[in-house]
Amino acid sequence: MSNAIATFAASTEPQHTTDREAGRFVFWTTFFLVSIWALLLGAMSGWIHPAFLLLCPWLYVRFELYAHELLHCRSGKQLNPILRLMMVAQSVVHMDYDGYRLYHLDHHRFLGTRDDPEHYLVSSSTWGALIKSLFCIEVGTLRHLRLHRRSFKWTSWLELGLQAGVFAGLLVWNWQVFLIYFAVMRVGIGVADFYFHHCLHNDDHPAARWFRRTNERYPWLFGTILGYDTISILIWHDEHHDSPRVAARCLHELSKPPAAPAPAPHFPAPAAPRERVLSATTPDEPPA
Repeated sequence: MSNAIATFAASTEPQHTTDREAGRFVFWTTFFLVSIWALLLGAMSGWIHPAFLLLCPWLYVRFELYAHELLHCRSGKQLNPILRLMMVAQSVVHMDYDGYRLYHLDHHRFLGTRDDPEHYLVSSSTWGALIKSLFCIEVGTLRHLRLHRRSFKWTSWLELGLQAGVFAGLLVWNWQVFLIYFAVMRVGIGVADFYFHHCLHNDDHPAARWFRRTNERYPWLFGTILGYDTISILIWHDEHHDSPRVAARCLHELSKPPAAPAPAPHFPAPAAPRERVLSATTPDEPPA
C-alpha cells in the first residue's frame, strides 16, 4: 500500500472518523449540492419562486461543514464525481475537492504564518476581513493556480473550462434569476467564511464568543440549523487545530481539563522506636 493510500486507510482510533461516518458525510454533501442545483434550475425555469433561492446559502454552509470532515479522511478519488467537482456556479472558476483539500491542509500546516492561505483574512480588521471574505473563492483559486498549475493534467483544465461554460450558460439562459442566485450565494458564503476564517482564528472574537454563549444557552438552536454532528468544529476550533484527525463529534472531549491525579494513600507515620532506658535497678546493669 502506497503512502498516499495509507493516509486514507480506515482508522481504528475511536475518536477518528469511521468509514460509516464518512459514507454518511458523502451522502449528505452530495445531497446538499444536488438540492442547490434543483432550486437553481427550478427558479430559472419558472417552476418555483426565486425566493426559494434564499435557502441555497444555508445548504452550501451545511455542505461545507460536512465536506470539512471529509477533507481530513478522504481524497477526491474516493468520492463521487458530483462531490469531486463541487460545482454549483459559485464562481466563474473555482477549486475542486482536491484543490480545496490542499488549500485546507496548508491552512493547518502554516497556521499563524504568512504562508497560511487564510492569513489575509485572519490578520485583517473585522470590516476588512468581512469584505475580503466575499472574494475568498477567487483568491483561493488564484493561489491554487499559481502554486499547482504545473502539475495540472488535461482533465484539470477541462474542469475549469466546464465551470466557466456552465456559469456563462446559466447567465445567458436567465440572467435576472441567475444574478439573484449568485448575489445571495456570495453574500451567504462570504459571511460564513468570515466567521470560519476570521472570527474563529482571532482569540476571543466577539462573534465567536457570542456563538459559544448562545449555544450554551440554547444547545438545540445551532445544532438544528447546522447539524449536531458538525457544529462542534465551530465551538472547539482550537482543539481541532491541535488534533486535526479527531472527528467533530469528539472535540468536546479534548476541551475537558485533564483529571487531577488521585491523591496518594495516606498512612500514619510510624511511631518512633522506643529507646530502652536502663535504670540503676535493672538487672542488665550490674550494681556499682
